Amino acid sequence: MIFNLLKGGYSKVRTALSKTRSALGSRVRSLLGRTIDEDVLEELEEIFYEADLGVQTSIDLVERVRKHFEKQKGLSAEEALEDIRSYLVSLLSRGPSALGSAAEGQKPSVILVVGANGNGKTTTIAKLAKRLVGEGKKVLLVAGDTFRAAAVEQLELWAKRLDVDIVRGSMNSDPSAVAFDALQSAVSKGHDVVIIDTAGRLHTKTPLMQELNKIKRTCQKVVADSPHETLLVLDTSIGQN
Repeated sequence: MIFNLLKGGYSKVRTALSKTRSALGSRVRSLLGRTIDEDVLEELEEIFYEADLGVQTSIDLVERVRKHFEKQKGLSAEEALEDIRSYLVSLLSRGPSALGSAAEGQKPSVILVVGANGNGKTTTIAKLAKRLVGEGKKVLLVAGDTFRAAAVEQLELWAKRLDVDIVRGSMNSDPSAVAFDALQSAVSKGHDVVIIDTAGRLHTKTPLMQELNKIKRTCQKVVADSPHETLLVLDTSIGQN
């Protein structure tokens, strides 16, 4: 029943995106059927941008097309399009990389979680904590978003559900101080992994970005080379800025 539900949902999404998929393929095919010059490549890059493939991926794809046509003058539009498809599939097929961790024999490993408001940082932390607990790790959560009461309450709820420890500070307290206290506690109590939640912020807000640097410096006062991993949580539906 669940499989049929998921299958039906996928079918609806695929149908809804069919026009977009067809239009993108047609535009690329039409361009590649012309004589390949810088104007065509520029138009191709614009199409990739409009498809929200991101800056670096768009540039890489255009370079692949340029090199292919330089090597094979008689390359057809379909062959070039197939190469583009293969490249995109290879990007999406890459396996997950291992989380950064403290050097062997040292602990705790420290994970700093950052991102904009409402993108799912706290939920991601809960999922990550559950995975680590399942691997037999002793996990400590840190409520570093001291500016929003709901954020602390949400993390406390997840800590209770997952049966893991949590450190929180008072409202509007310095998140660096909360992180410092948490890491000292983790060292003394033998936690394997510490996951630090942070307040949502945009990269354009300089004071808030400086606050992240302060948290990082503070972590290093207690645990060398920490944080060992910084996870940026994003919602892909809002674009690639």
